[in-house]
Amino acid sequence: MLPAGKPVVGARGAAHTGPSGSRKSTAWIKSASPWTPMSCVGVVAAAGRLSGRQARCRSQRSLPRRSRMYLRSLTTEKERLTLSTLATSTDFRITDAIIDRLSDDDLFEKLAIFEEDLLIKRDDQDAELLKAGIQKGIDEGALVAPGQKPVYEDIDVTKMEANERAHYMATQLPAATEGFVVILVGKSGTGKETTFKKLQQELPEAIPWSNGNCFRALTLLAVTHCEQQGKDFEPECLTPQNLEAWVGMLQVVLEEGSDTIDIRIKGLGFDKLVSEIKDTILKDPPVSRLLPVVAKSTQAQVVAFAQQALQQAAASGRVVLLEGREETLDFIPSNYRFRLTLPDSCNLLRGQRRAAQRILGEAKEILSKTDGDSVDAVLNEALQTVAKGRDIQ
Repeated sequence: MLPAGKPVVGARGAAHTGPSGSRKSTAWIKSASPWTPMSCVGVVAAAGRLSGRQARCRSQRSLPRRSRMYLRSLTTEKERLTLSTLATSTDFRITDAIIDRLSDDDLFEKLAIFEEDLLIKRDDQDAELLKAGIQKGIDEGALVAPGQKPVYEDIDVTKMEANERAHYMATQLPAATEGFVVILVGKSGTGKETTFKKLQQELPEAIPWSNGNCFRALTLLAVTHCEQQGKDFEPECLTPQNLEAWVGMLQVVLEEGSDTIDIRIKGLGFDKLVSEIKDTILKDPPVSRLLPVVAKSTQAQVVAFAQQALQQAAASGRVVLLEGREETLDFIPSNYRFRLTLPDSCNLLRGQRRAAQRILGEAKEILSKTDGDSVDAVLNEALQTVAKGRDIQ
């Protein structure tokens, strides 16, 4: 957890005192804004400065509806709700504003609880599938299990906004004179993607890494293999021998002076960089359709390839950022690991955020067809439509 009162830089290039007392240069960080640690409830609320995100943690499904308290957010990060912002904005601030606007609505709360349950089930199912896929790869020799589970620094998302989380993480890193890998994990609905985007803004010279293109490259090779055999794709082709051969056709490309990590696909008639075909061949219907099937069977192989790619990138002096699930990122070597968390008392916040995201999507659809009478009218129509689609009344 974050220690209270830990000093954080207040200006670019200032020094930061790390957990062990060491001084870290942050001259390479783009911006700086000190954060103030806060408790989810307590004296801050009494002072009238409890943020909407923290206040919503008070909403518990075990309490009578009439006894629940929702305090409006006072954060300057919140977006002002207008028909224009509903139609165009995708920023996390707009979803926070939607939650504030609808937090007293019974139907919204039912939708939030429904979405929260879905997120819990999804997290559990994804974790089991990932563990099974990784273990299968370990058993087949495609991946070596780490000696012990790596340690993550937990960041309570109720205590900082996304930009503050990103800035805090940036101040924990060494000077960019050396290469390293930064890992961000967290369950669905904890704001991982938003925080990751903010971290990229804090560290503009860092390179984001995604395993997605690796899965697509392997899917392309699997489809091509079957075509060259004169057969339709069958999952039975995903044998350990074939997977090993196809992974061997992927090469890490780190060009001098380049700020990207590319992958060359060389085999089965291909000699292409992923960057050249990521928006064409790698998104062709056969690849997109079969991607989930291949990804399910290649978790370990992709993690092993990512290990190799990121180690090479760090050794060449590059700083690499990646976000995802612990079940896979535990295998990636890194001394800089962060995990976004929510207190148990705030779990409903995840459902509220996901519900607000769905309402925002429906509001955009409404405003693409009509001008809209008012913000409240559009939000209410969007809420009713989303809830009806989930049989919620």
